[in-house]
Amino acid sequence: MAKEQIPVPTLTTNSGSPVEDNQNSITAFSPASIVPGIGHSPDKMLQARIFSYADAHRYRLGVNHDLIPVNKPGCPVMIYHRDGFMRVDANGGGSVNYEPNSLNGPVQRAAFDEPPLRITGDAARHDHRDDNDQSMQAGNLIAILTIGIATMLALVLLQLITVGP
Repeated sequence: MAKEQIPVPTLTTNSGSPVEDNQNSITAFSPASIVPGIGHSPDKMLQARIFSYADAHRYRLGVNHDLIPVNKPGCPVMIYHRDGFMRVDANGGGSVNYEPNSLNGPVQRAAFDEPPLRITGDAARHDHRDDNDQSMQAGNLIAILTIGIATMLALVLLQLITVGP
């Protein structure tokens, strides 16, 4: 019995105008850009990327990188940034950009708070120096692989090591 196939659209980025090439050079992707109502997992690598990607974008494109047309979301975003490098809009005009305020400016809405993370046991700060064994994660991966895959991976790694500079 054949499974039903779902058509998947494709995206080709190997051609385009110089304007599109310019847009590609100022594109900023970040795992911190999520829709309201969902949260991030406590994965250490994801948490590091949430910080580092945005930090790299601020360094490379400026604090207003999310206002550049190629990065601008389709829905309105309320931010408190004013002025600065790569500001490409009216800079908020004379509107209030702080909260709390008495001038009918922006207010925090609980509907957009991150949902609670349900856990069991105690949650506390983790001292990253305790498990700083950089090879442990790779070793754990090898331990769960099948013998054939682990052998093939070991041979590839051996070739990479012996090639050398």
